[in-house]
Amino acid sequence: LNAPMLSMRNGAMPNWLCWLISAVMLLVGKGQDYAAGQTPFDPHRGLDEYVCDEPNRFLYYQAKCAKNPALQNHGVSYRWGKACLDGSRRVRSAKNEAKVAIPVLLFSAGKDLYVRNDAHAAFAARRPNVRQVFVPDGQHELYLADRKALTAYWQTLLDFLAQ
Repeated sequence: LNAPMLSMRNGAMPNWLCWLISAVMLLVGKGQDYAAGQTPFDPHRGLDEYVCDEPNRFLYYQAKCAKNPALQNHGVSYRWGKACLDGSRRVRSAKNEAKVAIPVLLFSAGKDLYVRNDAHAAFAARRPNVRQVFVPDGQHELYLADRKALTAYWQTLLDFLAQ
C-alpha cells in the first residue's frame, strides 16, 4: 500500500467536522462541487504545488495528464471526501482489520499532506502481518520521488514480493 488513506489529513479541521459539512453538502445537492479550498486539475501548476520532488518525473506525468482527462485529478468533491471518510472509518474497524490476513507492505510518507501517518502506525501495530516502511522525506506519491528514493522504494517492494 502506498500512503493509503486510513485517515485523512484536513489541516486544523477534525474529520468529524469534514464529514458533517460533506454530508450537508450532499443533502443540498452540492456533493459534486469541489470542497472548500479545492481546485480542478491545472496543467500549468508547478512542482511546488504537487506532491512530488522529482522535476523530470513531474513534468512527464503532468504532460500525460494534460492529454488524458481520465488521469486528471487534483481537488476533491464533497461526495469524494465523505466517501473517503466513511471508507477509512470502515477499514479501521476492528471487525474489518481482523480480515487482513495476508502480508501487507505499507509505505508512509513523512511529508504527506493528505493522509495521517499515525493511522498507518496504529494499523501496523495492531496487525502482525503488516510491515510499515516510513520514508521521512517522502511525499504522498512516493512513486514520483527522486531517483534515490524511488530506487529504495522499488527495491523494498520487490524484496517484499519475493518473500
